[in-house]
Amino acid sequence: MKTAISIAVPLALLAASAFFSSAQMRTPAPPAPNSLSYEFKIVDPPNANETSVRGLNNDEVYVGDTATTAQFTAGTENGFVAKEHFFQQFSVPTSWGAKDTDANDISNCNVILGMWDTTTADHGYTLDEKGFHKLPDIPDATKQFPDWNGINAEGTIVGLDSPVGGTGNEGFILKKGVYTFYTATGARATEFNGINDKGDVVGEAFFLSNDGIGLLYRKGTFYTFQFPGSIDTVAFDINNRGEIAGAYTDSNFQDHGFILRGFPEHPKFFTVDGNNPTYPNTTIRTINDEDDIGGVLSGNGPQGTHQDLGFIAEPKEEHRK
Repeated sequence: MKTAISIAVPLALLAASAFFSSAQMRTPAPPAPNSLSYEFKIVDPPNANETSVRGLNNDEVYVGDTATTAQFTAGTENGFVAKEHFFQQFSVPTSWGAKDTDANDISNCNVILGMWDTTTADHGYTLDEKGFHKLPDIPDATKQFPDWNGINAEGTIVGLDSPVGGTGNEGFILKKGVYTFYTATGARATEFNGINDKGDVVGEAFFLSNDGIGLLYRKGTFYTFQFPGSIDTVAFDINNRGEIAGAYTDSNFQDHGFILRGFPEHPKFFTVDGNNPTYPNTTIRTINDEDDIGGVLSGNGPQGTHQDLGFIAEPKEEHRK
């Protein structure tokens, strides 16, 4: 892993109690899907084995993580922050004892959210122009393997953990240092992946089967959806216009990106694919208010020295909303 570096200048230039919550559940009828055309730009740093774009804000700053072949073999990664021709990798301070650094999201205030782990535990951090800041750990040892996945402009964070003895993951919201935990009504597992500046949360829920369905949590109510004809649907992000982005798996076990507009009142699905024959699987991890997206292209197994390619993409003019 590289020595930790300062991100203060690049970022400036680019711009505890817990309780369970119950809520109502609604599932609108699925709409017929359409497709959108995007211009894709591959994110593939020199010597990278795998790269993933995980967050993209309205300033078109994007973040993610990347690993060389040696890092991939060792199970370690570096975070990165980028915009246009600027690209810089970073790691949390070595004094923290980290063996890995992930960058999972960036807010519209240019605050990066991520994770770092030691040999015994996972921890969260934020990174802004003043440097790195540790997030509070979940104050309950029975809630293990947390992921800090999304952050909005107010600094509210969403993620997931895995309770000991539970039937699956549960979602959480971290606000002003306090964790609140959520399970969708009737679900055996719930995951929170993204949050917009209005406080809408998206993710994935699991019920009787092992196949996931998309999830929206808005003002105390859970809504679920599934891409028509898919065997698995997961939502990763939602922008301030309420457009939801994620991925679905078809009956041939190929992954495709999707954008869902107008949900839940007037839902309309759109497929978005990278159309890369070597990396045919498309996963959208992030969307901003201009409908720009970022994510991962992956193959059906390793492709030479590469596992995954990151991407950012913008809609062709005729498909901008």
